[in-house]
Amino acid sequence: NEMEACEVQPNLLSYNAAIGACERCSQLSAGLRLLQDMRDRGIQHSLSSFAWALARLSVSDPARKHAAAADAVVQLRAATHSAEELSALAWACTMLGVEDVRLYEEISVQAIDKIRDFKVQELLLLAWGTSASAPDATLSRIVQREVLRRLGLEQPTENKSSRDCK
Repeated sequence: NEMEACEVQPNLLSYNAAIGACERCSQLSAGLRLLQDMRDRGIQHSLSSFAWALARLSVSDPARKHAAAADAVVQLRAATHSAEELSALAWACTMLGVEDVRLYEEISVQAIDKIRDFKVQELLLLAWGTSASAPDATLSRIVQREVLRRLGLEQPTENKSSRDCK
């Protein structure tokens, strides 16, 4: 309301900052009201912002968690998303205890296609977020190989000349 009094329209950034402040001050119900206000105003949120806010606010309501997962699946199917968004979504949904195979399948498909775009911290969030929920271990193996590659520890592939030297 103070922002509007100053003729400044709240946006995703201002809502995320306010929700984060609510989480840090243990004002979870105020954070939930802000989240609902943001949705009521039709402020577009990023792929991960809704689930991230719910996770930060420790929401346990199954209906809200299901809505966040369903919304994310729709967004994942509609467009490709950044490595940052995919890793944040994987972390948030795992923190919420979301068990939606479709969601983790969609995250996996997009993450595999852009594995080299992830920063190391994002790879770690992605690995942690999908390790127990991804439909198969393919993404985990790819993340593992990418982290090893970046650390300079990737396993050399055996070729004919190395076998001949044994």
